[in-house]
Amino acid sequence: MEKINKTRFLIYLIMLPYLKPYNISIIPWLDSLYKLWKAISTMVLIVYVVKRKIDLTRTTKLCFVFLIIWSISFYLNNGNLTNQLQIALSIIGLYLFSNYIRKTNIYNEFLAVMYNIAATYILLHFITVIQNKPLFVEPVVEWERYFLGYENYAAFIILSLCGIMFCHDIKLYKHFRYRTWILGICALMSFVIPFSVSAMVSFIIFLCVIALSHHPKIVKIFSVKNVIIISFLFTVAIAIFRLDKLFYKITAIFGKPALQYREIIWPRSIAAFKLRWIIGYGGLTNRQITEYHPISGYLLGGMTDHAHNFLLEILLMTGIIGVVIFWIYFCSTLKMIKEIKDKKCVQILLISMSTYLLCGVFDFYLGLIYFYLLMIAIENAKYEKDREVI
Repeated sequence: MEKINKTRFLIYLIMLPYLKPYNISIIPWLDSLYKLWKAISTMVLIVYVVKRKIDLTRTTKLCFVFLIIWSISFYLNNGNLTNQLQIALSIIGLYLFSNYIRKTNIYNEFLAVMYNIAATYILLHFITVIQNKPLFVEPVVEWERYFLGYENYAAFIILSLCGIMFCHDIKLYKHFRYRTWILGICALMSFVIPFSVSAMVSFIIFLCVIALSHHPKIVKIFSVKNVIIISFLFTVAIAIFRLDKLFYKITAIFGKPALQYREIIWPRSIAAFKLRWIIGYGGLTNRQITEYHPISGYLLGGMTDHAHNFLLEILLMTGIIGVVIFWIYFCSTLKMIKEIKDKKCVQILLISMSTYLLCGVFDFYLGLIYFYLLMIAIENAKYEKDREVI
């Protein structure tokens, strides 16, 4: 195994607590250790950035503004910021480290560390899928069975990690290695075995586009912009024009009941948004999720605590103000991509983001740190200097 130098050891030390696997969350003593570890890492990063007077990028500042708006929405709706602060501080810590990576020019080392973390996580997740139980603990509920979480939740994590893995190969070796393809197949099988349709289809598309990434037309068709447009049209067709019956025959092939209640959740998300269209909800309370109102009924049909759609989720949770800031932040990350020297590396990350958003049409977790991990991987590629591997 490659000897871990001091820089990579530091990256492991800082990154691992932010990327806590779901399996860790159900082991109380280990979960507490990770929380302490993350708190220390965040404090160290804040002190370092302040002491060294590191200038934060525009994207970082926009992300922080979005987090403030989201947190305000959360507090106004819930009156409690405990859980939200955990999420916000994790994302802040990740972005502070992103600025450290840019300042010290250690992007290659970052990719190498993330490759090893990704490989380990994918294999451990695959093992728990095969044995249908988590590591070192018995599951209490169904979604605690797998190392990285259940179905779509794990899909978002693995799509991000695989995007960084394939980017690592192109950046450091100029081609995709066999070991990376094997890990990709293991990741795919993690969704095939439990037959998670949206995750499985998204990942098949990801691997196919990666395999054909040397064809410019394929990459252009599967751009982030095109995926967002298609996602918007599909969401509108279901949520507003109620065309879900057109998709019943397709989903019936997979033995799934139409859109698995998205045809109910999405229109209700729009209706709920209209009640708080300026600032949104931040996060739904137990009462909003489970209690029946004689006029409005359940806020989202009594079946879920989020919109199950990345476009509607941002709208529902942060309102118009949050939506505007979020998309300025998102577009700022992708700005100037065409001027990057190592376009192939960024191209792989953008394919991963496109697939992430494609999967996000059917589910989305606004606070999942792996979305922001993928964003900083793209952001730092813009600042990376062309140099040889150390």
